[in-house]
Amino acid sequence: MTAAGWDVRQRHADPDVALTREAIAADLENGVSSLWLVLGEGAVRGSTPGGSR
Repeated sequence: MTAAGWDVRQRHADPDVALTREAIAADLENGVSSLWLVLGEGAVRGSTPGGSR
């Protein structure tokens, strides 16, 4: 829980960055208060500090 009540978290693991970006935007517009991103092989591609992948 957060100070204001429940923390509504949505999990994202799709490796398609465009689909994940759209899904995240829709979730945030519809009340999600935090995100759980699954990173790595077969999931959302991450990047290292400095921008290289």
